[in-house]
Amino acid sequence: MPYVYDGARDMWVFPDSVRADADGYEVNLSNTNAFDLLEAMGLRPESAGLVAIDSFSGMVAAAVRRHLDRRSPAIAPTTDHQPGRMTIHHCGRRGGYIESRLGDLARLVENARGDGATHIGWG
Repeated sequence: MPYVYDGARDMWVFPDSVRADADGYEVNLSNTNAFDLLEAMGLRPESAGLVAIDSFSGMVAAAVRRHLDRRSPAIAPTTDHQPGRMTIHHCGRRGGYIESRLGDLARLVENARGDGATHIGWG
């Protein structure tokens, strides 16, 4: 999500346009897909973060360049079922998913910049 610093309240907040239409500014991902996307960008997926928008944009662009000559593979759906434990369904994902989501992040950055955001956060 896009953020700006509100010095009067000493806190990070969403720009007004984001508060008016938050769905238009977020990229929703499953935990596994978010982990893989952040890893593709060179970020530590296990922690929440807040990064200056120019740095975040550079990470997205670098990840896109690294993926230009290759496409992330499809992952088949699986079910993990063990007696006495909860069953977990992994839905899988289509080939090229990471590259597609990098494009979504690039669009998010450009829209957020236009609305005055200075940082991008996740977590």
